[in-house]
Amino acid sequence: MADGITVHGRYIQLSNISGTLSGDILRLRRNLPNLTDNWDIDGDKVTKIESVPIPPEENFPEDFDHTDADLELLPLIEIDESKHFVKRCKYRREILNLLKCQGDSCPGTPISPHLIHLLGKSADGKLVFEKLFPWQHGVSQASSLTDYKRWLLQLIEALRCLHSFGIIHRDLSLKNIMFSQDRQNLVLIDLESKWGTFFAPELTSTIDDKKLDDAGWSAQSDIYDIGPLLKGWVYRNVPINTLIEWPVPQPLDTIVEACTKAVPEQRPSLEELNKIVEAIEIIC
Repeated sequence: MADGITVHGRYIQLSNISGTLSGDILRLRRNLPNLTDNWDIDGDKVTKIESVPIPPEENFPEDFDHTDADLELLPLIEIDESKHFVKRCKYRREILNLLKCQGDSCPGTPISPHLIHLLGKSADGKLVFEKLFPWQHGVSQASSLTDYKRWLLQLIEALRCLHSFGIIHRDLSLKNIMFSQDRQNLVLIDLESKWGTFFAPELTSTIDDKKLDDAGWSAQSDIYDIGPLLKGWVYRNVPINTLIEWPVPQPLDTIVEACTKAVPEQRPSLEELNKIVEAIEIIC
């Protein structure tokens, strides 16, 4: 250790106490004090830490399913990198969810153009999809209210289709949104319905794969996730913690507020949310 820096870097412990120094630092309202060594900032009290605890390690389990039999039923696709992208399939549930959304066949007919379409498998046993463009392609450019309204309506349609089959996405985040090259069409990907975000307050966070289905994900938690996702679109980024206050401009703030109600029953249904978004007035 040199100049108070551990092998893991400088150690600063912050308590989430709103309206205090530590709470303001967590919310990016104030900077860290200019301190050397390792410190505990608890509210407005700053105390030097003499013995630094070892950071816990999160060892996520290797919980891959046996998917060989499911992959065997998919058509073989000759990969054209200009037209396709591939991914390793970790869970049977992903294949089953994808097939449900395209008439229980492959390539089948997608029930929504805003859900990822499974084309088949590659020679090395990966899932094959139409090539799309990652979220940065869509939102890193200047986006208008017209763009946000169109993407929200497309996302709502995608979720309607999933929920009609009893599929909860669980992981509505920037990385799982892709776009067409012209940015006109949003496509929701990653239908694993396994791991996900724990933004909604009613969820029970866990890294135990055997407890994931009991974590509380629901149609209402998917709706909650639209709030943080919309913030990510506006700020073109992901906050470093859930306490970051990222206000969004009107009229999008109304949507974020409605989706992120603490009580699930107070959040709008997808049908109600669709009406709210449809009512957004675009002034040319």
